[in-house]
Amino acid sequence: MILTPLRWCGRRKYNCVENVMARGEHYYNNKEDFDSLKSRNIPAYMDTNTNQIKRSMCSWSFPPNAWFKANFDGVAKGNPGPAGCGGVIWNGAGFYIGAVAFPLGIQTNNLAEAMGTLQTIKLAYNLSVKVLWLEGDSKNIINCLLGKHQPSWMIKNIIDSVREFLEGFDKCYISHEYRESNMCANWAANEAVQSEQIKIWNSEAELPHVAHDILIYEIYHGKQG
Repeated sequence: MILTPLRWCGRRKYNCVENVMARGEHYYNNKEDFDSLKSRNIPAYMDTNTNQIKRSMCSWSFPPNAWFKANFDGVAKGNPGPAGCGGVIWNGAGFYIGAVAFPLGIQTNNLAEAMGTLQTIKLAYNLSVKVLWLEGDSKNIINCLLGKHQPSWMIKNIIDSVREFLEGFDKCYISHEYRESNMCANWAANEAVQSEQIKIWNSEAELPHVAHDILIYEIYHGKQG
């Protein structure tokens, strides 16, 4: 994995990983396969031109050795609507470290994504992570953290809080990823929408079966850094 030169974000120095994924497709030919993929939140869709079921081949990437990776996400069913956010922490070997699901009530998608960043960063900080790769599928949030965009007034305080937490890490890389490669964090965010309280899973054994299936899928198809 090649890391780009350091970039400045306000007073804080960050590094952006230009994580370019090779996008491909795998074909399925029956509804049973399609239903099985969708039930596990594995991205699949029907190609109306060929009438074939396809699965995206974007894949999650392992962090470098001695690094930890934090994937975050946020969702709002209606924008604004019932919202939640979540995140997952992994180590350099791809082993699960922890996850969080944080319900938000009625909020916008942009605020949910910002809160997903903050709650995932807090989880990593509480787990004593010192060298972190932060990744999400919201280009707006990533660009705000990198200083490419100014955050809107609705999320400015959240983004400022994220930056303050990032100061507590020895090193931090920030990158954007496609949703197809952010499935575990997306599951946690959707789990939060259906919850009335914050959930934290400190071990893989505590995860629901569907989350465990997604976890195994991302690791199995993951790219080594």
